[in-house]
Amino acid sequence: MNNILIIGCGAIAQAHHIPVLKKLRCKLYLCDTNPEVIPKKLNNIPFSTDYNDFIDDVEGALICTSHASHFSIANDLLKKNINVLIEKPITVSLSDCEKLVKFEQSNIVAAGYFRRYIDNFRLLKEIIETKKLGEVNSISINEGGVYGWPVMSNSFWKLESAGGGVLIDTGSHSVDLVNFLFNGDVKLINYADDSKGGVEANSDLHLLAGEAKINISLSRNRPMSNSILINFSNGFIELDVTNGALLKSNISSIHSFKEGEYPDDIFKKQATAWINNKKDEIINASNVLKTVKIINQCYEINYAN
Repeated sequence: MNNILIIGCGAIAQAHHIPVLKKLRCKLYLCDTNPEVIPKKLNNIPFSTDYNDFIDDVEGALICTSHASHFSIANDLLKKNINVLIEKPITVSLSDCEKLVKFEQSNIVAAGYFRRYIDNFRLLKEIIETKKLGEVNSISINEGGVYGWPVMSNSFWKLESAGGGVLIDTGSHSVDLVNFLFNGDVKLINYADDSKGGVEANSDLHLLAGEAKINISLSRNRPMSNSILINFSNGFIELDVTNGALLKSNISSIHSFKEGEYPDDIFKKQATAWINNKKDEIINASNVLKTVKIINQCYEINYAN
């Protein structure tokens, strides 16, 4: 694919996706319902408020719109034979994600859970699977901070358009990382948040992967360590949960971990796999079904209470 449509031209598109796709020499087309989000430096790229204006010009579309709109846009594009890469969360509901999986037989249905591309997390997965450091006893993920991302729409703060708060946003990456490390063999034990009928700013998940206890703590309004701590029977490793950088370890034989990766380098891996249809490297909708399922289960627990 070379001709790519970006739908939703807010902060994530402008900060990362557009620069990366330009470096990969893609021909870009832009769509947003609000023309005012487009800065002057992007005025040379074809733009419309209706993505249907570019359907005949593109082979793929990157969807960066509000969470709740992901499915309807992706579903429509896939029916028109347009390959998609959907920012996280791929969908708000599990049933919608399952519907997208059915398109994988004929189209690329890629999901933007890019931490799976980080080399140090792939190395960590190998250490877990080979039991190089023994069994995993516990994992603790602490992620977030006082929110400062430059959102360009208030849809991010509304339950009906965002689908939730910190869990479905930042937490999509945290939950998916755990599913990646354990090949989806993860189950939810308990969940709590402070949503009170709105979008949550803080949430805590307790999960199990075999005998390994996993705690994920997320926040949008307090300082967090942004780390993942893995306690093995023969030592511990602590990494930056956002870029994979090695923070601490009591294992002297850990030599293979690299420095943390820059966001654009990670996005480049994701985009390269997608536009070149590298089947063994693309993160498909089917790969992240369990992540969507766990997040849905969390909200079900919360609504029941």
